[in-house]
Amino acid sequence: MIVRVAAVLLVVALVVVFIAVRFGERKAAEGAEIDDLKWLAGYWRGEKDGMVMEEFWLTPAGGRMFGLHRDIPEKGEIFFEHLRIEAGRDGVDYVAAPAGRKETRFRLIEIGEKRALFENKKHDFPQQILYWADHRGLHARVEGERDGKRRHEEWLWYRSRIGEAW
Repeated sequence: MIVRVAAVLLVVALVVVFIAVRFGERKAAEGAEIDDLKWLAGYWRGEKDGMVMEEFWLTPAGGRMFGLHRDIPEKGEIFFEHLRIEAGRDGVDYVAAPAGRKETRFRLIEIGEKRALFENKKHDFPQQILYWADHRGLHARVEGERDGKRRHEEWLWYRSRIGEAW
């Protein structure tokens, strides 16, 4: 019996350690500053299923970061999105204007080392935007409800140089 209890406690401890290592230190976004997101800055590029995907972020200045996202398919129209992250009195917001349409704001709700989660529960899709960086590159995941089902899309970009041949 004692061996069984010890084994269960060991498994629980290992799960806790795994979660802590896998997801890093997370904290509520209260008190977050725009400089906490400087790890996003740079030119990022990836390819998936013949689609070239780019994301570009300027370093923080004046309480803002400006960005641009672009998806370039082999055939068809290019999708683009103007982006910015800005610090205000009430917190930090991610502002997206896809294809030049109306802006949508997402509030920074969670921040960690090279990880940021933004949310807007009232938006149609997505309701959450997650960015994180690791040894592979910069990742983004958007998720939320669409047509009554939980959906998500994900990107992986590698640090690159503007004008560099792919």
